[in-house]
Amino acid sequence: MALRDILLSLAGTLFTAFLGWATAVLVPMIKEWLGTRTQELELNNLRSIIWALVRQAEELFKNKPKSGEDKLKYVTDLIEATYDIVDKNIVHGLIEDAVDQLPEREEDYGTYN
Repeated sequence: MALRDILLSLAGTLFTAFLGWATAVLVPMIKEWLGTRTQELELNNLRSIIWALVRQAEELFKNKPKSGEDKLKYVTDLIEATYDIVDKNIVHGLIEDAVDQLPEREEDYGTYN
């Protein structure tokens, strides 16, 4: 057997071993990273949508006394009707964050009055 044949056989074996390692180690790592990245993007999109809905609810119910529950129901109903969200606690947390940021955001973006 020539040295060339031995080297080609060794290279083929090493390449096969590398592919096996890459499949076992790298693919799950990449899959986890992509999943995390996708969740972050979805959460950021949901945060932006909720922010817009909270502003809209503020305008719709601005002259009604004690309309906090109506505003919450308005935003929650629209989100639940549009998106398939398993954890409603996340939605309520994002709504609370958006409401807490209203005075700060109005300085940045102005008001609708």
